[in-house]
Amino acid sequence: MSNPSKSSASPPFIVAGIAFISGFILLLLMLTRAEYLTQAGMVNHIWYVLLLFLGLAAAICLFSLFKGYARLTGRVLVGVIELGGPTVVFFAVIIFGFTMAPHPATAFDLVIYLQDKNGNPLRLPKEDTRQLVHTLNLNFGNDPRAATVGQHGEARFFAIPYAQHGKAVAVQLISRLYELISTQHTVTLTSNELGLRVQVQTKQQTGHVQDSKTARPIAGAIIAVADKRQQPLHQTTSDVNGDFNLALPADLPNGIGPASIKANNYCAWTGAAILDSTPLGVLLKPLNPAKPDGGCNEQ
Repeated sequence: MSNPSKSSASPPFIVAGIAFISGFILLLLMLTRAEYLTQAGMVNHIWYVLLLFLGLAAAICLFSLFKGYARLTGRVLVGVIELGGPTVVFFAVIIFGFTMAPHPATAFDLVIYLQDKNGNPLRLPKEDTRQLVHTLNLNFGNDPRAATVGQHGEARFFAIPYAQHGKAVAVQLISRLYELISTQHTVTLTSNELGLRVQVQTKQQTGHVQDSKTARPIAGAIIAVADKRQQPLHQTTSDVNGDFNLALPADLPNGIGPASIKANNYCAWTGAAILDSTPLGVLLKPLNPAKPDGGCNEQ
């Protein structure tokens, strides 16, 4: 013979169990996929559905399992409304949950770090006296943003509309030293901190070598530029017209590199290659075989 009370109590517990498990699954989804839900604008939607499941599970468990009792009476217009039992708990959970609802972010801050071609943090030269300013631009259409790059290669952007989160945005680097490596020139805003790889620009230094006495061009002269540690950076030779073209890194200290020019039967020349300057004109003095030093030290 069956037990009526047991059979009548089972369906509510089944419903409560289904509601609780469904709510737990939604809660797990919010905890593990929060970033994707935020991008899709679904956080609040799932939260409200979660409240329905939790309110239903709480009401059934409290009044079917623990035999609790609750009643809420209030006056509405000209009548009286009375809510009792599970209904009170159900609405109490939902109303309380509405006050705890997560508020969607409206804006976020972003830091973009410049990196070298190997992905290492970029450190801007401190000893450079040219007072260079490097600016990073993000193009949000009608709301373009610009930030100055700091000493540690960081560019900070504030209060970016959250609608841009997860989107690809055009980026531009304005600098006399560096340029973007990527040909796409975009960044995808998937995080509050991003890395952007850059490389040192190459500057062209042109010049002309000729004989100091005859003014004839000197072909085959070797032109070399070194860094501050006297390590060779670039070397080239003059053509038949005495012209040469040097490809120099833009991050030379203060834009100046020690330079030397040598040619057969001529005294060597030492000086400096200066970036962004006029073409370098050099007069080489012919060697004097009658002098011990070839007459190179004579004025």
